[in-house]
Amino acid sequence: IVLALSAVFVRWAATQSFGHRFVEAQIARQSVRGQTVRVEGLSGDLFKSAKAQQVTVSDTIGAWLTVQNAALDWQLRDLLSGSVSIDALDVDEINLLRRPVLAPSKENGGSLKSVRLSQVSIRMLTVDAAFAGREAILTAKGSATLNGAAGRVAFQMSPLDAATRDKADVALDWSATSPLSGQVRADGPEGGLIAGLLRLKA
Repeated sequence: IVLALSAVFVRWAATQSFGHRFVEAQIARQSVRGQTVRVEGLSGDLFKSAKAQQVTVSDTIGAWLTVQNAALDWQLRDLLSGSVSIDALDVDEINLLRRPVLAPSKENGGSLKSVRLSQVSIRMLTVDAAFAGREAILTAKGSATLNGAAGRVAFQMSPLDAATRDKADVALDWSATSPLSGQVRADGPEGGLIAGLLRLKA
């Protein structure tokens, strides 16, 4: 009976403001390779669908990525088996301020067995000049799966402003027995965003 009541309480708390604040505090305490995440304005049902007004990712220098108005549809129970299953991630705005400073990774790695991101949509992706050599405003969408040593990533990005002419359509697969394969279609001017990401000189 105690276990059943505890489960009911946890399930109820996942929809309440004090439960949201508790999760925000727990996330803020975590650090992966020197990166910390601060979530603000968490709401919704954390077991199925949740929203966040703002997410800030920081390293030892400060914030390098901010997210505005993110909506997540996922299956929290899958975490019990070491998997992350996200049906949809919808974001109003992401700002890439600069490249992050990463601490050395630990050899033992994490405990996740698989990751599935069925659909991600970013209405506005703003890339600062400190990240890629020039500023750009884009829209992007994609998906990703990771299962052990195998995975697949697919995404498309296109410009939102007249000054940005970079476009990309990428689909990549890999596994423990086969090398990276797929296709990359990229179109951008010399000295543009794609050239900056690849560190190509103008």
